[in-house]
Amino acid sequence: GVDLGEVQRALSLFAQGLLGRPLHLRTVDTAARDGRHKSILTDGQNKGWEIDNKARWRSLVDGMGTLPSRPEVIFRRFSLPAAYRNAAVAGIRYSRDTIGTDRPVSIEVTIENTGTEAITPGTVDLKVDTEVLHGTPAGQLPPGAKQTVRFTHRFTRAGSAVLKASLEVEDDLAADNTAVSVCEVKERLGVLLVDGNPTAPFMQRAASFTALALAPAPATLAPSGSGPVRSESSEGSDQSNVSKAKPQSTGPLLDPEVVPLGRLGTVASFAKYSVVVLADVPRLPDSAARRLAAWVQGGGGLLVLPGPQALPDFYNRWQEAGGQPLLPARLRSETISRESIGLSLGSFTHPAVAMVADAKQSDLGGTLFTRCWKMEVSDAESSFVGALLGNGDPFLTARRSGLGSVVMCCANFDASGSNLPSRQAFVPLVHQLVYHLASPDGQSLNRAPSRQLILPLSAPLNGGGGLRGEYFKGRQLQNPVLVRIDSRMDVNWGGGSPGPGVPEDFSVRWTGSITPRHSEEYAFDGWGDDTLSVWVNGQLMFERGGEGKIRLEAGQPCPIRLEFADRNGGAAFQLAWRSQSQNREII
Repeated sequence: GVDLGEVQRALSLFAQGLLGRPLHLRTVDTAARDGRHKSILTDGQNKGWEIDNKARWRSLVDGMGTLPSRPEVIFRRFSLPAAYRNAAVAGIRYSRDTIGTDRPVSIEVTIENTGTEAITPGTVDLKVDTEVLHGTPAGQLPPGAKQTVRFTHRFTRAGSAVLKASLEVEDDLAADNTAVSVCEVKERLGVLLVDGNPTAPFMQRAASFTALALAPAPATLAPSGSGPVRSESSEGSDQSNVSKAKPQSTGPLLDPEVVPLGRLGTVASFAKYSVVVLADVPRLPDSAARRLAAWVQGGGGLLVLPGPQALPDFYNRWQEAGGQPLLPARLRSETISRESIGLSLGSFTHPAVAMVADAKQSDLGGTLFTRCWKMEVSDAESSFVGALLGNGDPFLTARRSGLGSVVMCCANFDASGSNLPSRQAFVPLVHQLVYHLASPDGQSLNRAPSRQLILPLSAPLNGGGGLRGEYFKGRQLQNPVLVRIDSRMDVNWGGGSPGPGVPEDFSVRWTGSITPRHSEEYAFDGWGDDTLSVWVNGQLMFERGGEGKIRLEAGQPCPIRLEFADRNGGAAFQLAWRSQSQNREII
Protein backbone atom coordinates (compact mmCIF):
# COMPACT_ATOMS: atom_id res chain seq x y z
CA GLY A 1 0.00 0.00 0.00
CA VAL A 2 0.88 3.68 0.00
CA ASP A 3 3.24 4.96 2.72
CA LEU A 4 1.04 7.70 4.16
CA GLY A 5 3.81 8.75 6.52
CA GLU A 6 6.10 9.59 3.58
CA VAL A 7 3.30 11.56 1.92
CA GLN A 8 2.64 13.46 5.16
CA ARG A 9 6.33 14.32 5.56
CA ALA A 10 6.46 15.61 1.98
CA LEU A 11 3.35 17.75 2.51
CA SER A 12 4.87 19.13 5.70
CA LEU A 13 8.01 20.15 3.79
CA PHE A 14 5.83 21.64 1.09
CA ALA A 15 3.96 23.75 3.64
CA GLN A 16 7.27 25.02 4.97
CA GLY A 17 8.21 25.96 1.42
CA LEU A 18 5.07 28.05 0.96
CA LEU A 19 5.68 29.80 4.28
CA GLY A 20 9.36 30.51 4.03
CA ARG A 21 11.24 28.59 1.36
CA PRO A 22 10.71 28.29 -2.40
CA LEU A 23 9.79 24.67 -3.07
CA HIS A 24 9.75 24.45 -6.90
CA LEU A 25 9.12 20.70 -7.06
CA ARG A 26 9.17 17.66 -4.80
CA THR A 27 8.44 14.06 -5.68
CA VAL A 28 6.98 11.37 -3.45
CA ASP A 29 7.72 7.76 -4.40
CA THR A 30 5.19 5.22 -3.14
CA ALA A 31 4.59 1.54 -3.81
CA ALA A 32 1.33 -0.07 -4.81
CA ARG A 33 0.23 -3.60 -5.54
CA ASP A 34 0.23 -3.03 -9.31
CA GLY A 35 3.54 -1.15 -9.66
CA ARG A 36 4.77 2.23 -8.45
CA HIS A 37 3.25 5.68 -8.01
CA LYS A 38 5.16 8.91 -8.52
CA SER A 39 3.46 11.93 -6.94
CA ILE A 40 4.65 15.40 -7.97
CA LEU A 41 3.93 18.30 -5.61
CA THR A 42 4.79 21.74 -6.94
CA ASP A 43 4.03 25.40 -6.32
CA GLY A 44 4.22 26.08 -10.05
CA GLN A 45 7.43 28.12 -9.98
CA ASN A 46 9.43 27.17 -13.06
CA LYS A 47 13.00 28.11 -12.25
CA GLY A 48 14.99 26.44 -15.01
CA TRP A 49 12.64 23.57 -15.87
CA GLU A 50 9.59 24.09 -18.09
CA ILE A 51 6.44 22.95 -16.36
CA ASP A 52 4.12 23.94 -19.24
CA ASN A 53 6.19 22.38 -22.04
CA LYS A 54 3.96 19.62 -23.41
CA ALA A 55 6.79 18.14 -25.48
CA ARG A 56 8.83 17.44 -22.34
CA TRP A 57 5.89 15.70 -20.65
CA ARG A 58 5.31 13.70 -23.85
CA SER A 59 8.97 12.64 -23.86
CA LEU A 60 8.60 11.53 -20.23
CA VAL A 61 5.52 9.45 -21.10
CA ASP A 62 7.32 7.88 -24.08
CA GLY A 63 10.23 6.94 -21.84
CA MET A 64 7.97 5.31 -19.26
CA GLY A 65 6.32 3.37 -22.07
CA THR A 66 9.55 1.42 -22.56
CA LEU A 67 9.51 0.15 -18.95
CA PRO A 68 8.18 -3.34 -18.17
CA SER A 69 5.70 -1.87 -15.68
CA ARG A 70 4.52 1.67 -16.33
CA PRO A 71 4.33 3.75 -13.13
CA GLU A 72 1.41 6.02 -12.36
CA VAL A 73 2.25 9.73 -12.15
CA ILE A 74 0.07 12.04 -10.03
CA PHE A 75 0.66 15.78 -10.51
CA ARG A 76 -0.63 18.37 -8.03
CA ARG A 77 -0.01 22.10 -8.27
CA PHE A 78 -0.59 24.23 -5.16
CA SER A 79 -1.46 27.89 -5.56
CA LEU A 80 0.79 30.67 -4.28
CA PRO A 81 -0.72 33.43 -2.11
CA ALA A 82 -2.52 36.17 -4.05
CA ALA A 83 -0.22 38.84 -2.59
CA TYR A 84 3.29 38.42 -1.22
CA ARG A 85 6.48 40.44 -0.80
CA ASN A 86 9.70 38.98 -2.10
CA ALA A 87 13.06 40.24 -3.28
CA ALA A 88 15.57 37.67 -4.53
CA VAL A 89 19.21 37.44 -5.49
CA ALA A 90 18.62 36.51 -9.13
CA GLY A 91 22.18 35.88 -10.23
CA ILE A 92 25.93 36.44 -10.00
CA ARG A 93 27.95 37.08 -13.15
CA TYR A 94 31.54 38.02 -14.00
CA SER A 95 32.94 40.58 -16.43
CA ARG A 96 35.26 37.98 -17.99
CA ASP A 97 34.73 34.41 -19.09
CA THR A 98 38.14 33.43 -17.72
CA ILE A 99 39.38 34.72 -14.37
CA GLY A 100 42.96 34.79 -13.19
CA THR A 101 45.03 36.13 -10.32
CA ASP A 102 46.70 38.68 -12.58
CA ARG A 103 44.14 41.51 -12.34
CA PRO A 104 40.76 42.45 -10.81
CA VAL A 105 37.44 41.26 -12.16
CA SER A 106 34.07 43.00 -11.97
CA ILE A 107 31.31 40.93 -10.34
CA GLU A 108 27.64 41.82 -10.86
CA VAL A 109 24.91 40.75 -8.43
CA THR A 110 21.36 41.06 -9.79
CA ILE A 111 18.46 41.73 -7.43
CA GLU A 112 14.89 41.09 -8.60
CA ASN A 113 11.45 41.73 -7.12
CA THR A 114 9.60 38.46 -7.73
CA GLY A 115 6.65 39.35 -5.51
CA THR A 116 3.41 41.23 -6.16
CA GLU A 117 4.20 44.35 -4.12
CA ALA A 118 6.87 47.04 -4.24
CA ILE A 119 9.73 46.38 -1.83
CA THR A 120 12.79 48.29 -0.60
CA PRO A 121 15.70 45.93 0.14
CA GLY A 122 18.70 46.94 2.22
CA THR A 123 22.35 46.44 1.38
CA VAL A 124 23.84 43.71 -0.78
CA ASP A 125 26.97 41.99 0.53
CA LEU A 126 29.29 39.72 -1.39
CA LYS A 127 31.42 37.19 0.48
CA VAL A 128 34.40 35.93 -1.53
CA ASP A 129 35.88 33.02 0.38
CA THR A 130 36.57 34.79 3.73
CA GLU A 131 36.48 38.44 2.59
CA VAL A 132 33.19 40.39 2.69
CA LEU A 133 32.53 43.26 0.27
CA HIS A 134 29.72 45.68 1.18
CA GLY A 135 27.56 46.99 -1.66
CA THR A 136 25.16 49.91 -1.83
CA PRO A 137 21.44 49.53 -0.96
CA ALA A 138 19.41 48.24 -3.88
CA GLY A 139 16.68 50.89 -3.51
CA GLN A 140 12.95 50.50 -4.06
CA LEU A 141 11.94 47.87 -6.60
CA PRO A 142 8.45 47.64 -8.13
CA PRO A 143 7.14 44.13 -8.95
CA GLY A 144 9.20 42.52 -11.72
CA ALA A 145 11.99 45.12 -11.56
CA LYS A 146 15.69 44.27 -11.44
CA GLN A 147 18.77 46.12 -10.23
CA THR A 148 22.48 45.32 -10.51
CA VAL A 149 25.06 45.93 -7.79
CA ARG A 150 28.70 45.79 -8.94
CA PHE A 151 31.77 44.73 -7.01
CA THR A 152 35.47 44.61 -7.88
CA HIS A 153 37.70 41.82 -6.61
CA ARG A 154 41.16 40.47 -7.35
CA PHE A 155 41.55 36.82 -6.49
CA THR A 156 44.73 35.99 -4.62
CA ARG A 157 45.04 32.28 -5.38
CA ALA A 158 44.25 29.85 -8.16
CA GLY A 159 41.62 27.14 -7.76
CA SER A 160 37.91 27.06 -6.98
CA ALA A 161 36.50 30.13 -5.23
CA VAL A 162 33.10 30.29 -3.53
CA LEU A 163 31.09 33.53 -3.74
CA LYS A 164 27.95 34.16 -1.70
CA ALA A 165 25.71 37.18 -2.31
CA SER A 166 23.37 38.16 0.53
CA LEU A 167 20.48 40.61 0.41
CA GLU A 168 19.33 42.38 3.59
CA VAL A 169 15.53 42.34 3.38
CA GLU A 170 12.46 41.20 5.29
CA ASP A 171 10.12 39.38 2.93
CA ASP A 172 7.97 36.26 2.67
CA LEU A 173 10.59 33.95 1.10
CA ALA A 174 13.91 34.03 2.91
CA ALA A 175 15.64 31.24 1.04
CA ASP A 176 16.25 33.26 -2.15
CA ASN A 177 17.81 36.19 -0.28
CA THR A 178 21.17 34.53 -0.87
CA ALA A 179 22.83 32.97 -3.89
CA VAL A 180 26.07 31.06 -4.26
CA SER A 181 28.38 30.90 -7.26
CA VAL A 182 31.60 28.97 -7.70
CA CYS A 183 34.24 30.13 -10.16
CA GLU A 184 37.50 28.60 -11.27
CA VAL A 185 40.45 30.95 -10.89
CA LYS A 186 43.29 30.19 -13.27
CA GLU A 187 46.97 30.71 -12.54
CA ARG A 188 48.12 30.08 -16.11
CA LEU A 189 46.42 29.58 -19.47
CA GLY A 190 48.51 27.94 -22.15
CA VAL A 191 48.10 29.50 -25.61
CA LEU A 192 49.72 27.92 -28.68
CA LEU A 193 50.27 30.24 -31.65
CA VAL A 194 51.02 28.52 -34.96
CA ASP A 195 52.97 30.93 -37.19
CA GLY A 196 52.42 30.51 -40.93
CA ASN A 197 55.26 32.87 -41.86
CA PRO A 198 58.05 32.11 -39.35
CA THR A 199 61.06 32.94 -41.58
CA ALA A 200 60.23 36.64 -42.06
CA PRO A 201 61.79 39.39 -39.91
CA PHE A 202 60.28 39.29 -36.42
CA MET A 203 57.74 42.13 -36.80
CA GLN A 204 56.63 40.72 -40.17
CA ARG A 205 55.95 37.22 -38.89
CA ALA A 206 52.34 36.15 -38.83
CA ALA A 207 52.03 35.58 -35.06
CA SER A 208 54.32 38.32 -33.66
CA PHE A 209 51.75 41.04 -32.89
CA THR A 210 49.28 38.56 -31.38
CA ALA A 211 52.01 36.99 -29.23
CA LEU A 212 53.15 40.42 -28.00
CA ALA A 213 49.54 41.33 -27.19
CA LEU A 214 49.22 38.23 -25.02
CA ALA A 215 52.20 39.22 -22.87
CA PRO A 216 51.86 43.01 -22.50
CA ALA A 217 52.83 45.49 -19.82
CA PRO A 218 49.91 45.98 -17.35
CA ALA A 219 49.17 49.54 -18.49
CA THR A 220 48.43 48.37 -22.03
CA LEU A 221 45.39 46.38 -20.89
CA ALA A 222 43.13 49.46 -21.03
CA PRO A 223 40.96 49.67 -24.18
CA SER A 224 41.90 53.32 -24.79
CA GLY A 225 44.81 55.60 -24.24
CA SER A 226 43.36 57.01 -21.02
CA GLY A 227 45.08 54.55 -18.70
CA PRO A 228 43.78 51.42 -17.00
CA VAL A 229 40.02 50.95 -17.07
CA ARG A 230 38.09 51.96 -13.96
CA SER A 231 35.52 49.49 -12.78
CA GLU A 232 31.94 50.77 -12.93
CA SER A 233 31.49 49.65 -9.34
CA SER A 234 34.17 52.02 -8.06
CA GLU A 235 32.80 55.23 -9.57
CA GLY A 236 31.00 57.50 -7.12
CA SER A 237 31.20 55.07 -4.22
CA ASP A 238 33.06 54.74 -0.96
CA GLN A 239 35.11 51.86 -2.37
CA SER A 240 33.54 49.42 0.13
CA ASN A 241 32.59 47.21 -2.79
CA VAL A 242 36.20 47.06 -3.99
CA SER A 243 38.35 44.25 -2.61
CA LYS A 244 41.20 45.20 -0.26
CA ALA A 245 42.84 41.79 -0.59
CA LYS A 246 46.53 41.89 -1.44
CA PRO A 247 47.31 39.32 -4.14
CA GLN A 248 50.25 37.03 -3.83
CA SER A 249 53.12 37.63 -6.22
CA THR A 250 51.93 36.34 -9.57
CA GLY A 251 52.96 36.44 -13.19
CA PRO A 252 50.71 36.97 -16.21
CA LEU A 253 47.72 34.68 -16.63
CA LEU A 254 48.40 33.97 -20.28
CA ASP A 255 51.39 31.85 -21.25
CA PRO A 256 51.84 32.17 -25.04
CA GLU A 257 54.05 29.78 -27.00
CA VAL A 258 54.83 30.32 -30.70
CA VAL A 259 55.60 27.32 -32.92
CA PRO A 260 56.43 27.50 -36.64
CA LEU A 261 53.96 25.66 -38.84
CA GLY A 262 56.70 23.26 -39.94
CA ARG A 263 57.25 22.14 -36.34
CA LEU A 264 53.58 21.62 -35.44
CA GLY A 265 54.10 17.89 -35.81
CA THR A 266 56.43 17.97 -32.81
CA VAL A 267 53.52 19.01 -30.57
CA ALA A 268 52.58 15.58 -29.21
CA SER A 269 49.39 16.77 -27.51
CA PHE A 270 47.26 19.90 -27.31
CA ALA A 271 46.12 18.95 -23.80
CA LYS A 272 48.28 21.53 -21.99
CA TYR A 273 46.83 24.41 -24.05
CA SER A 274 43.52 26.16 -23.51
CA VAL A 275 43.59 28.04 -26.84
CA VAL A 276 45.27 27.47 -30.21
CA VAL A 277 45.72 30.38 -32.67
CA LEU A 278 46.32 29.80 -36.38
CA ALA A 279 48.07 32.94 -37.72
CA ASP A 280 48.14 33.08 -41.55
CA VAL A 281 48.51 29.29 -41.74
CA PRO A 282 48.07 28.10 -45.36
CA ARG A 283 46.85 24.63 -44.35
CA LEU A 284 47.48 21.97 -41.72
CA PRO A 285 48.71 18.40 -42.30
CA ASP A 286 45.77 15.99 -42.27
CA SER A 287 46.84 14.34 -39.01
CA ALA A 288 47.23 17.69 -37.23
CA ALA A 289 43.85 18.87 -38.56
CA ARG A 290 42.11 15.76 -37.21
CA ARG A 291 43.81 16.00 -33.82
CA LEU A 292 43.03 19.69 -33.52
CA ALA A 293 39.36 19.19 -34.45
CA ALA A 294 39.01 16.44 -31.82
CA TRP A 295 40.73 18.66 -29.23
CA VAL A 296 38.26 21.48 -29.96
CA GLN A 297 35.27 19.15 -29.63
CA GLY A 298 36.66 17.98 -26.31
CA GLY A 299 36.67 21.54 -24.90
CA GLY A 300 39.51 23.48 -26.58
CA GLY A 301 39.29 26.98 -28.05
CA LEU A 302 40.44 27.73 -31.61
CA LEU A 303 41.10 31.21 -33.06
CA VAL A 304 41.56 31.24 -36.86
CA LEU A 305 43.22 34.34 -38.37
CA PRO A 306 43.49 33.77 -42.14
CA GLY A 307 46.08 35.83 -43.98
CA PRO A 308 47.23 36.10 -47.62
CA GLN A 309 48.56 32.52 -47.53
CA ALA A 310 45.30 30.88 -46.40
CA LEU A 311 44.03 28.18 -48.76
CA PRO A 312 40.20 28.21 -48.91
CA ASP A 313 40.10 24.61 -50.14
CA PHE A 314 41.56 23.42 -46.82
CA TYR A 315 39.59 25.64 -44.47
CA ASN A 316 36.26 25.16 -46.25
CA ARG A 317 36.60 21.36 -46.09
CA TRP A 318 37.87 21.08 -42.52
CA GLN A 319 35.34 18.90 -40.67
CA GLU A 320 34.50 17.59 -37.23
CA ALA A 321 34.50 13.87 -36.55
CA GLY A 322 30.75 13.80 -37.22
CA GLY A 323 31.08 15.34 -40.70
CA GLN A 324 29.95 18.90 -39.91
CA PRO A 325 32.17 21.86 -40.88
CA LEU A 326 34.49 22.72 -38.00
CA LEU A 327 34.74 26.42 -38.84
CA PRO A 328 31.88 28.93 -38.56
CA ALA A 329 32.49 30.46 -42.02
CA ARG A 330 33.77 29.69 -45.49
CA LEU A 331 36.49 31.74 -47.14
CA ARG A 332 35.15 33.09 -50.45
CA SER A 333 37.74 35.51 -51.81
CA GLU A 334 40.45 37.82 -50.55
CA THR A 335 39.66 41.52 -50.85
CA ILE A 336 42.51 43.92 -51.66
CA SER A 337 41.06 47.42 -51.65
CA ARG A 338 42.47 50.84 -52.40
CA GLU A 339 39.75 52.32 -50.20
CA SER A 340 40.18 51.25 -46.62
CA ILE A 341 37.40 49.34 -44.88
CA GLY A 342 36.58 50.18 -41.26
CA LEU A 343 34.81 48.35 -38.43
CA SER A 344 31.15 48.72 -37.47
CA LEU A 345 31.40 48.87 -33.66
CA GLY A 346 27.63 48.92 -33.35
CA SER A 347 27.53 45.39 -34.79
CA PHE A 348 29.87 43.90 -32.15
CA THR A 349 27.40 41.51 -30.53
CA HIS A 350 29.78 38.65 -29.74
CA PRO A 351 30.39 38.55 -25.94
CA ALA A 352 34.16 38.45 -26.39
CA VAL A 353 34.28 41.84 -28.13
CA ALA A 354 31.58 43.71 -26.20
CA MET A 355 34.10 45.47 -23.95
CA VAL A 356 36.08 46.94 -26.84
CA ALA A 357 32.98 48.05 -28.77
CA ASP A 358 32.29 51.09 -26.58
CA ALA A 359 33.38 54.10 -28.67
CA LYS A 360 33.89 56.15 -25.48
CA GLN A 361 36.63 53.79 -24.30
CA SER A 362 37.81 52.07 -27.47
CA ASP A 363 39.73 53.40 -30.47
CA LEU A 364 38.84 50.41 -32.67
CA GLY A 365 36.61 52.73 -34.66
CA GLY A 366 39.78 54.01 -36.32
CA THR A 367 40.79 50.56 -37.59
CA LEU A 368 41.23 50.39 -41.38
CA PHE A 369 41.65 47.25 -43.51
CA THR A 370 43.16 47.21 -46.99
CA ARG A 371 43.37 43.41 -47.17
CA CYS A 372 40.92 40.89 -45.73
CA TRP A 373 38.88 37.81 -46.60
CA LYS A 374 35.24 37.86 -47.62
CA MET A 375 33.57 35.23 -45.39
CA GLU A 376 30.23 33.47 -45.67
CA VAL A 377 28.65 31.86 -42.61
CA SER A 378 28.78 28.07 -42.91
CA ASP A 379 25.87 25.64 -42.60
CA ALA A 380 27.36 24.18 -39.42
CA GLU A 381 25.09 24.13 -36.39
CA SER A 382 25.33 27.21 -34.10
CA SER A 383 27.41 29.32 -36.54
CA PHE A 384 26.78 33.07 -36.33
CA VAL A 385 28.26 36.49 -37.15
CA GLY A 386 29.54 38.34 -34.08
CA ALA A 387 30.90 41.55 -35.67
CA LEU A 388 30.83 43.31 -39.04
CA LEU A 389 33.11 45.43 -41.17
CA GLY A 390 31.96 48.85 -42.25
CA ASN A 391 30.86 47.47 -45.63
CA GLY A 392 28.58 44.89 -44.00
CA ASP A 393 30.84 41.87 -44.51
CA PRO A 394 31.60 39.66 -41.47
CA PHE A 395 34.60 40.65 -39.38
CA LEU A 396 34.14 37.89 -36.77
CA THR A 397 32.22 34.62 -36.91
CA ALA A 398 31.90 31.96 -34.21
CA ARG A 399 30.34 28.63 -33.29
CA ARG A 400 30.36 25.94 -30.63
CA SER A 401 31.92 22.63 -31.63
CA GLY A 402 31.12 19.88 -29.17
CA LEU A 403 32.36 21.21 -25.84
CA GLY A 404 34.73 23.75 -27.40
CA SER A 405 34.49 26.98 -29.36
CA VAL A 406 35.84 28.37 -32.64
CA VAL A 407 36.24 32.05 -33.57
CA MET A 408 37.24 33.01 -37.11
CA CYS A 409 38.13 36.55 -38.17
CA CYS A 410 38.41 37.95 -41.69
CA ALA A 411 42.13 38.78 -41.47
CA ASN A 412 45.32 37.99 -39.62
CA PHE A 413 46.25 40.32 -36.77
CA ASP A 414 49.38 41.78 -38.36
CA ALA A 415 50.36 45.08 -40.01
CA SER A 416 50.39 43.83 -43.62
CA GLY A 417 46.70 44.49 -44.28
CA SER A 418 45.46 46.80 -41.53
CA ASN A 419 46.43 49.18 -38.75
CA LEU A 420 44.69 47.00 -36.13
CA PRO A 421 47.88 46.20 -34.15
CA SER A 422 48.52 49.94 -33.68
CA ARG A 423 45.17 50.51 -31.93
CA GLN A 424 45.24 50.96 -28.14
CA ALA A 425 42.31 48.51 -27.94
CA PHE A 426 44.20 45.77 -29.81
CA VAL A 427 45.63 44.22 -26.64
CA PRO A 428 42.29 43.95 -24.76
CA LEU A 429 40.66 42.69 -27.99
CA VAL A 430 43.12 39.79 -28.21
CA HIS A 431 42.82 39.10 -24.47
CA GLN A 432 39.01 39.04 -24.54
CA LEU A 433 39.00 36.62 -27.48
CA VAL A 434 41.40 34.26 -25.71
CA TYR A 435 39.51 34.47 -22.40
CA HIS A 436 36.27 33.62 -24.18
CA LEU A 437 37.76 30.70 -26.07
CA ALA A 438 39.37 29.33 -22.91
CA SER A 439 36.11 29.36 -20.95
CA PRO A 440 34.87 25.90 -22.13
CA ASP A 441 38.07 24.47 -20.60
CA GLY A 442 36.79 22.06 -17.94
CA GLN A 443 33.39 21.42 -16.42
CA SER A 444 31.12 24.21 -15.19
CA LEU A 445 31.09 24.47 -11.41
CA ASN A 446 27.57 25.96 -11.35
CA ARG A 447 24.62 23.80 -12.33
CA ALA A 448 21.32 25.43 -13.30
CA PRO A 449 18.05 23.53 -12.68
CA SER A 450 17.43 21.14 -15.53
CA ARG A 451 14.79 22.02 -18.12
CA GLN A 452 14.22 18.29 -18.42
CA LEU A 453 11.90 16.64 -15.92
CA ILE A 454 13.54 13.46 -14.58
CA LEU A 455 11.64 11.14 -12.23
CA PRO A 456 14.10 8.63 -10.74
CA LEU A 457 12.59 5.33 -9.63
CA SER A 458 13.71 4.31 -6.15
CA ALA A 459 14.07 0.69 -7.34
CA PRO A 460 14.70 -0.41 -10.95
CA LEU A 461 11.57 -1.98 -12.38
CA ASN A 462 13.57 -4.42 -14.49
CA GLY A 463 15.79 -5.56 -11.65
CA GLY A 464 18.85 -3.69 -12.96
CA GLY A 465 20.13 -1.47 -15.72
CA GLY A 466 23.22 0.30 -16.98
CA LEU A 467 26.45 -0.56 -18.74
CA ARG A 468 29.00 -3.20 -17.73
CA GLY A 469 32.12 -1.42 -16.52
CA GLU A 470 35.52 -3.12 -16.51
CA TYR A 471 38.16 -1.17 -14.55
CA PHE A 472 41.84 -1.70 -15.35
CA LYS A 473 45.19 -0.68 -13.95
CA GLY A 474 46.96 1.59 -16.44
CA ARG A 475 45.76 2.00 -20.02
CA GLN A 476 46.16 -1.46 -21.55
CA LEU A 477 42.53 -2.60 -20.94
CA GLN A 478 43.75 -6.02 -19.83
CA ASN A 479 42.97 -8.06 -16.69
CA PRO A 480 40.26 -5.95 -14.98
CA VAL A 481 40.67 -5.30 -11.26
CA LEU A 482 36.97 -4.43 -10.83
CA VAL A 483 33.81 -5.34 -12.79
CA ARG A 484 30.39 -3.83 -12.04
CA ILE A 485 27.23 -2.37 -13.58
CA ASP A 486 27.26 1.45 -13.77
CA SER A 487 23.81 3.01 -14.18
CA ARG A 488 24.75 6.56 -15.21
CA MET A 489 27.43 7.84 -17.59
CA ASP A 490 28.03 11.10 -15.70
CA VAL A 491 30.57 10.72 -12.90
CA ASN A 492 33.11 12.93 -11.15
CA TRP A 493 35.48 10.88 -9.00
CA GLY A 494 37.70 13.89 -8.27
CA GLY A 495 41.06 12.67 -7.03
CA GLY A 496 39.58 9.54 -5.45
CA SER A 497 39.38 5.96 -6.65
CA PRO A 498 36.33 4.72 -8.61
CA GLY A 499 36.20 1.60 -6.48
CA PRO A 500 38.09 -1.03 -4.45
CA GLY A 501 41.41 -2.01 -5.98
CA VAL A 502 41.39 0.66 -8.70
CA PRO A 503 44.62 2.72 -8.66
CA GLU A 504 45.06 6.42 -9.49
CA ASP A 505 46.30 5.58 -13.00
CA PHE A 506 43.36 3.62 -14.45
CA SER A 507 41.16 3.03 -17.47
CA VAL A 508 37.59 1.77 -17.94
CA ARG A 509 35.68 0.01 -20.71
CA TRP A 510 31.88 0.08 -20.59
CA THR A 511 29.80 -2.16 -22.86
CA GLY A 512 26.09 -2.72 -23.25
CA SER A 513 23.21 -1.51 -25.40
CA ILE A 514 20.82 1.42 -25.64
CA THR A 515 17.31 1.40 -27.10
CA PRO A 516 16.19 4.57 -28.92
CA ARG A 517 12.58 5.75 -28.79
CA HIS A 518 12.56 7.28 -32.28
CA SER A 519 13.73 6.28 -35.76
CA GLU A 520 16.00 9.19 -36.67
CA GLU A 521 19.52 10.58 -36.40
CA TYR A 522 20.94 10.77 -32.88
CA ALA A 523 23.85 12.92 -31.72
CA PHE A 524 26.16 11.62 -28.98
CA ASP A 525 28.31 14.17 -27.15
CA GLY A 526 30.71 13.71 -24.25
CA TRP A 527 33.96 14.63 -22.61
CA GLY A 528 36.48 12.96 -20.35
CA ASP A 529 39.24 14.01 -18.00
CA ASP A 530 41.64 12.71 -19.30
CA THR A 531 40.09 10.98 -22.39
CA LEU A 532 36.80 9.42 -23.53
CA SER A 533 36.14 7.52 -26.79
CA VAL A 534 32.70 6.21 -27.79
CA TRP A 535 31.47 3.68 -30.38
CA VAL A 536 27.77 3.18 -31.23
CA ASN A 537 26.75 0.19 -33.35
CA GLY A 538 30.43 -0.29 -34.18
CA GLN A 539 30.83 3.27 -35.50
CA LEU A 540 33.29 5.65 -33.81
CA MET A 541 31.48 8.74 -32.52
CA PHE A 542 34.54 10.59 -31.22
CA GLU A 543 37.95 10.20 -29.60
CA ARG A 544 39.16 12.24 -26.58
CA GLY A 545 35.71 13.82 -26.28
CA GLY A 546 33.50 15.58 -28.81
CA GLU A 547 30.37 14.71 -30.76
CA GLY A 548 29.24 12.19 -33.37
CA LYS A 549 25.97 11.35 -35.14
CA ILE A 550 24.34 8.10 -36.29
CA ARG A 551 20.86 7.02 -37.39
CA LEU A 552 19.09 4.58 -35.05
CA GLU A 553 15.81 2.68 -35.27
CA ALA A 554 13.11 2.94 -32.61
CA GLY A 555 12.86 -0.02 -30.26
CA GLN A 556 15.96 -1.78 -31.60
CA PRO A 557 18.74 -2.26 -29.01
CA CYS A 558 22.02 -0.88 -30.28
CA PRO A 559 25.45 -1.88 -28.94
CA ILE A 560 27.52 0.88 -27.32
CA ARG A 561 31.11 0.92 -26.05
CA LEU A 562 32.96 3.57 -24.05
CA GLU A 563 36.67 3.67 -23.26
CA PHE A 564 37.92 6.10 -20.61
CA ALA A 565 41.43 6.70 -19.28
CA ASP A 566 42.83 8.81 -16.43
CA ARG A 567 46.51 9.22 -15.84
CA ASN A 568 46.44 11.11 -12.54
CA GLY A 569 44.65 13.93 -10.74
CA GLY A 570 40.91 14.54 -11.08
CA ALA A 571 38.90 11.99 -13.05
CA ALA A 572 35.48 12.70 -14.54
CA PHE A 573 33.42 12.06 -17.67
CA GLN A 574 29.96 12.55 -19.16
CA LEU A 575 28.06 11.09 -22.13
CA ALA A 576 24.67 12.22 -23.44
CA TRP A 577 22.48 11.70 -26.50
CA ARG A 578 19.78 13.71 -28.25
CA SER A 579 17.72 13.80 -31.43
CA GLN A 580 15.12 15.97 -33.12
CA SER A 581 12.38 14.36 -31.01
CA GLN A 582 14.41 13.77 -27.84
CA ASN A 583 15.92 16.42 -25.61
CA ARG A 584 19.51 15.95 -24.48
CA GLU A 585 19.67 13.15 -21.89
CA ILE A 586 22.52 11.67 -19.90
CA ILE A 587 23.05 8.00 -20.75
